[in-house]
Amino acid sequence: MYDNIDKNLVLRRLAEILALAILYFLTAKIGQLIAVPPGNVTPLWIPSGIILAAVLLRGYWIWPGIFIGAFVGNVSSYIDFESVSNIGLSIFTGCMNGLGDSLGAVLGAWLIRLYTDSNKPLHMSAHIAVFLIAGVLLGSVISASFGVTSLAIAGFVEWSNYAFTWVTWCVGDAVGLLIITPFILSFAGEQPPAMKPGRKLEIPVYAIFMLVITAFCLELIDLPLSYQLPLFLVAPVLIWSVLRFYEHITFFSIIFITVLAAIATTKGTGPFVQADTITSLIQLQLFIATMSITILVLNAVVIDRQKINQTLKRTHRQLENLVEERTQKLSEALQRERELNRGLEQTSNELKLTQKQLLHSQKMEALGTLAGGIAHDFNNILNVMMGNADLAQDKLPDNSPVKKYLNTVVNSGERAAKLVKQILTFSRLKTENFTTINLSEVVGDAVKMTRSTIPMNVDIQCDIDNEEISILGDVTQVHQIILNLCTNAYHSMNQNGGEIKIELKSHQNCPVETGGVTDCALLRIKDNGVGISAEVLQRIFDPFFTTKEVGKGTGLGLSVVHGIVDNHNGDISVTSEPGVGTQFEIFFPITTQELDKSIGGVGPTVATESRNILIVDDEVEIVKLYRQFLEMQGYHVISSINPVEALQIYEHHSSDIDVVITDQSMPNMTGKEFSRSVLSINSDAKVILTTGYSDAIDEEIASQIGICDFIVKPVKLSHLMSRIEECFN
Repeated sequence: MYDNIDKNLVLRRLAEILALAILYFLTAKIGQLIAVPPGNVTPLWIPSGIILAAVLLRGYWIWPGIFIGAFVGNVSSYIDFESVSNIGLSIFTGCMNGLGDSLGAVLGAWLIRLYTDSNKPLHMSAHIAVFLIAGVLLGSVISASFGVTSLAIAGFVEWSNYAFTWVTWCVGDAVGLLIITPFILSFAGEQPPAMKPGRKLEIPVYAIFMLVITAFCLELIDLPLSYQLPLFLVAPVLIWSVLRFYEHITFFSIIFITVLAAIATTKGTGPFVQADTITSLIQLQLFIATMSITILVLNAVVIDRQKINQTLKRTHRQLENLVEERTQKLSEALQRERELNRGLEQTSNELKLTQKQLLHSQKMEALGTLAGGIAHDFNNILNVMMGNADLAQDKLPDNSPVKKYLNTVVNSGERAAKLVKQILTFSRLKTENFTTINLSEVVGDAVKMTRSTIPMNVDIQCDIDNEEISILGDVTQVHQIILNLCTNAYHSMNQNGGEIKIELKSHQNCPVETGGVTDCALLRIKDNGVGISAEVLQRIFDPFFTTKEVGKGTGLGLSVVHGIVDNHNGDISVTSEPGVGTQFEIFFPITTQELDKSIGGVGPTVATESRNILIVDDEVEIVKLYRQFLEMQGYHVISSINPVEALQIYEHHSSDIDVVITDQSMPNMTGKEFSRSVLSINSDAKVILTTGYSDAIDEEIASQIGICDFIVKPVKLSHLMSRIEECFN
């Protein structure tokens, strides 16, 4: 239990306690030498000032030294070893004196620390009142009450003299606290700044003045005067000390004056000598108390003023530095003003461009929300229409005239599906699985395909960087960009043809945020067509906006290009001058990922004999279509329009079901949730997820879940069949 106690610390504290007890005893004997009867009181009780300073500086743990010193001092004064009763009474009064002094010092120190948050309460004028009330008044009252009461009970003081003894005891303690405690505290804490040489020379002069004036006023030196010098003449000398010297010199001066006044009064000289000894004692104590309090307050005010002056000087230096710093900044700001003014016009133009881009983005977002809302249902309708047309064609003989009508239905459905895909693309609601592609090769291939669709009187010039330029993208969508822009360029030319220039190169300062990649690929397509007017140029990326005649354009070409560029985290800009031509610049962030070398393929067709397929879709017509087609192919089909019911079916027949085909958007449970539940039952389950449109899942998310295949509606039945066979492979 005591292993962790610092024995050296314990020994040091015991030594300090013993030293305080001895010091208390010795100074108590000195005080008793000038005691005034009746009672055992003195005009100056030195121990009271020592013990309060000890508790403030060393801590509450030192109180046993106070108790021991007071006990021994009191017992030694009253004990008579020849009388047993006297011994007991002496011990009683010693204990009461020790308890009173300990309690007064500890309680006073605690209150001083509580209300000043310091163990040196004499350095602020606001704290002087706390010291006087808590330390001086309260400590003196407690000590006098315990001491005088115990002496009266023991019979060492007559009860008739109780009031006088209590008052003189209390005042004596107070005087000791007023002059001894400040003197001791003045040596504690930080060392004061070094005194200037001139002031050091003042100290001897000051000491001589103090000694001579005090001795004259107390009549310790005879003067050939018919009247006595007033003692308040020492006040200017004390003020001199407060203003010029260290505070411990001032407090020592008060002790010096107090000692000389006590000596003079004892010898019967000085202003305090009266016919009545009691009156002399009280006048002496009141003078000492008044002088001490006045100097304490004045000293605190001077220290406050010094602190304020230091703060003002520090603040002045800070203000000067601040003004100098602000002046320098103002000068720099004035130098930058011309540069800012020059850039103001450019900033204004950029702001207008940003506002236009924001407006366009809001249009795209609104149209995208609309497109996403109708895409799923529209694709489901196309799925049923095209699927049934396929089934009807299979039922008819090859020479049936009805087949061409059904073929028209299928082709129209495919065109409608492509239109939905375009809308989702430019509205940025269609999520693609991008891979690392060599943009140089992709652009070269796209130019070759585009060449076959454009008349020969239009010259296509290419300047494609031969170095590998890799981006994350989709080959088909990049082809779409080339095809749409080149087609628009061709349409802007007259019958005599013109020229289209296609450039691809690396670019150092990419104008788009690329996640830390600073380099990008610049694709530039320029023509010498009729150009675009400023009014039309502001709207060219708006969906369904076109300047072509009715039936010759949908107004989606450039909207699709803009959507594809956004999907690739790129940026597109256009400049045009009527009669000169138009130029599009497209920036793609370059990637450092390796090129995708994978080659896709379809495995061999598996036999359909005894294969069981579970179909889940809330569209009844789609369920009927898939069921009829797959049964024609030889599969055994289980179907449900309720995903919860379908999950129960799978739980009971998971070992018998080979493939699960589920829709994404269904009531009660989405296709993604249904697929996870199926895979939690059988981790090897083969699940095909179809969707008309959903922003909650794409091919990458489906693959992460463990879904075998992800198909976007409408689905051709032959395509569905090949996907099922791929799952088996």
